[in-house]
Amino acid sequence: MNISTGKPAIENSDRGFTIDKRLGWSVIVVFASGIASIVGMLLALNTTLTRLDGRQTALDAQHRVAAGRQAEDREDIRRNAREIIALQTTNAAINQQLVSIERTSKATADAVQALRADMAQFFRPPSNP
Repeated sequence: MNISTGKPAIENSDRGFTIDKRLGWSVIVVFASGIASIVGMLLALNTTLTRLDGRQTALDAQHRVAAGRQAEDREDIRRNAREIIALQTTNAAINQQLVSIERTSKATADAVQALRADMAQFFRPPSNP
């Protein structure tokens, strides 16, 4: 019931349902507000989706860069492993050479010691009888 006019806000007439002008405008305002709210939410959702799409694109680019770096790192690891094996092989060869030099040095030292002993005997002054 309309308070100012005393008429009901909604009437059933031969033309169908009739609503008061104030109620009609209230309904229109409510529908317009609802539509505006829905449009606002859709725009906000679209903005959020656009931002997320941009972030996804950035993450995809970072992933591609990281995958490329991982491939480079794997190749570096393989190359380093080959270099380590080569250095270990070289180190083993050097160790063998050092062992050989040590043996030769010991043999030379033994030969020099024997030569000194022989020379000491040879150059010993004759003993007086």
